[in-house]
This record gives sequence, C-alpha cells and structure tokens, in this order.
Amino acid sequence: MPIQFYLGRDLQGQDSEPTFHQEIAAILPICRHLWVKLNPLKEVYAVIINNQRIGVGQELAPDLVIISEMGLGVVELKDSFGLINCREPFGPWMAGKHQIMSYDRLGVDEHGRNKEFINPAMQVRFYARAIRQHLLSPKPRAWLPGENPFWGKMKLQTCICFTNLLADIRQGKRDIIARYPPGKVLEEWEVLSLLTPAEIAEWTFNLRFDVQTGHADYYRPLKLSPDEVVMLAEQFFGGKAWDKIIGYLQAGLEPFGYLCILDDNGQASFSYHLEHADTLIGRDPEACTLVIPGSHTSVSRKHARIIRTEKGVFITDTGSSHGTFLNKKQIHGLEPVPPGAIISLGPDNPGTTCRLKFTLEPPSPTLPTTTTQ
Repeated sequence: MPIQFYLGRDLQGQDSEPTFHQEIAAILPICRHLWVKLNPLKEVYAVIINNQRIGVGQELAPDLVIISEMGLGVVELKDSFGLINCREPFGPWMAGKHQIMSYDRLGVDEHGRNKEFINPAMQVRFYARAIRQHLLSPKPRAWLPGENPFWGKMKLQTCICFTNLLADIRQGKRDIIARYPPGKVLEEWEVLSLLTPAEIAEWTFNLRFDVQTGHADYYRPLKLSPDEVVMLAEQFFGGKAWDKIIGYLQAGLEPFGYLCILDDNGQASFSYHLEHADTLIGRDPEACTLVIPGSHTSVSRKHARIIRTEKGVFITDTGSSHGTFLNKKQIHGLEPVPPGAIISLGPDNPGTTCRLKFTLEPPSPTLPTTTTQ
C-alpha cells in the first residue's frame, strides 16, 4: 500500500488515537486528501499522527510527521480562523484580533503547565530540529542508510496547516515569503510553508531532502528505500499501523451536493459530485480536487474553493485572474451558496466562462458525471 497511516505511541507503548471531536475533524480531511492523491502512486509514504516520541527514548509531540522516499516533513495543526497574520517572525502570530496559541502536548514548565512557544513557526521548528538531530546522531544506532556524508546537508520541510475552513492564510503566505529568509529567521535546513488541508497532498508529493550527492552523481538525490520509510515510521517514530482509518478511507464518501456545468443555452452538460469539505476548483489537475476543462479559458489554475461547514456550503475566490461570481454578483470573501445558485468562474462571456449550478439533488443519470478527486 503506497500510503500508510500510523498512530504515535508513547514510551510505554500506548498509542494516541485522536479522542476529541476537534482532533478527528482536523485530521480526517488531511488523511482523505493524502489518500485520494497519493495512494494511486508507486512511491511509499508514511504519515504518523499524534507523534509521541523519537529515537529510543525522547518524548516529542508534533501533530503529524510525513515521510516519503524523497523527504520528510513536520506539521503542526491550528484551528484558528480569520485573517492569519505572520508578520512578526519572533513575535506572536494573530488570527484576526486573537493570538494563535502554541502549546507542546507533552512538555511542561517548572509550574507544571504545558510548554508554550511564541508562535507556531517556532513550535514546529523546535520539533523538526530535534528530529533532524536524532536522525543524524550515530548513537545509539544509525537511522539513515549507509555512511553518506551528504545526509548532514539534508533539509526538512516544516508546515503550519490551518484546519479551520474560515481561516484566510493568503496574507500569511506572503508574510512567510517576505519576512522569513533562510539563515536569518529560518534555519538553513528548514523550508516553512502555510497550508490548508486541501494543499497537504501536493506539499507531501513535493517533499525533498534537497541534497545532490556531488558531481559524479549530480542528478541522484538523497533517497530512502520503501523499507527505510517504513522502518523510520515504526522504529524511529514508534508508529503503530492505524487500520481503522484505512477502512474508513476505503469505504468512500457520499456526496453532499452537485455542481453541473451549464452550456451557453443554460443546459447541464456535465456534473461533479461534491464529497470533500474543502474543494479547490480550477484548471490545475495536480492541485485541484475539481478540475475544469481547459476550454474555459477564463478559469484560473486555482480559481475558487467550495467549503462545507455545519452552517452550510460556502464559496470563496482564491486570487483568480477574472474573479468569481455568484448569481452574477462578484464575490469578495466567503459567501453562502444556496441550492440552485449559479457560479460563474470569470465574467459572463459565452464560450470562455465556466458556469456551474449547485444542487442538492442528483443530476439526471444520463448526464456525464465524475467525483471530485
């Protein structure tokens, strides 16, 4: 199985299956996106959830660790919502007017309180630094294959994933690019990203140790074998196979609604089943869960997102070139999508604009259809 899910275990061997609704609600969409995008591939991926320890005896509690044959990433999950502000690399991050809190699940201070970090970037960097140091240490055993001196140059990816569907991370992403230079704010070995659950699969696919092994092997990057990926997940991180999540993911999903592409005469020509809580719409087949045909030239590669919450179905534009319109009115921010609404990806120009009708009822069985990816 190309992608394998593990639960972290503590030093006594007790696993850490998510026990609270907020935990499982954050983790399930991520597992689903990873499963849909990566399970058809040949490469092996290991996802350790609620990690508890590293090596042979140090407690460490990042929310997720993801290992591929080509790289390793450390993920912290945050449920904050509103506009995410990361302008202060050495100060607190804000979600709207509220500070984003960053606590260690395992570490405590002298007063018995959970260890607190100034911001999420410092928290995930703390975890990644400890993981990297232990991987590179030859004692009590070597964890990385061979005696390749280039392992000391390997990079690790760090990520803050905002799981609340009402979080707006667009400005935060720009802050990271502008204000977090490697070697000054970030460690030289660190690559930091801000993501939504829908973007985790692409980030995982792109994980790289980012080291080339000299001139003779210039095009041969550092790489783990499939067995080495599994060994790190089970022995270095102490992961236990999470069979329950595999059964859930294999069972599939029921659609909560449908989007029908309308032709120039307003007739449905194709339909999509909406199954995911967060659906990215656009022309990019690698990034989008709902891919629009390339003939609709007004549609951007990543155009809009359909979001399902307990309060209903919403849509937001994701920085498209030509805008997103709901019932002929351009949207700015998150807007509710009522049944029967017409969504236009770009201004209403026949032949180039993609118009979609949102319905709760299944379309005609004779209409060509597909599920979102």
